[in-house]
Amino acid sequence: RSPSKFPFDFHVHDRWNFLTSFKYPRRLKTDGIDKDLLPPMVGYQCINARGAIAHGAIPECTFKHDAAKSALGFSVEKIFQTVGKGSKSLETIDEIKKELMDRGPVVSVSFVPTDPMVEKTTYPEPFFNCCIGQEHPILIV
Repeated sequence: RSPSKFPFDFHVHDRWNFLTSFKYPRRLKTDGIDKDLLPPMVGYQCINARGAIAHGAIPECTFKHDAAKSALGFSVEKIFQTVGKGSKSLETIDEIKKELMDRGPVVSVSFVPTDPMVEKTTYPEPFFNCCIGQEHPILIV
């Protein structure tokens, strides 16, 4: 495998440091969250973060939990089609890194958290019990 032209360790906050204080919301309360609500919540997280990048600052108006609740059962792709101009599939690690570095956060809809991985994580409650061992949409920053 040839070496990547992208850095191994990159975080969108490295390029858009104003996102460090952006509550898009990064940590969600687990009460009442199930697999039907999670995709719209993650979709709106991405839209909010990328909107902030487009404006060059944290916007005053963002999509909140109520928007996700009104889209209960929608996929992340459906959220992007409904609110934005659609979505695109990124197939390789380099495609994902290029998108992250050029345009900001992306959503993985095929991430599968496992019990051992969840136990080792350094972030409190990043995954929901309803999705362990199943595909789990997650915002990649």
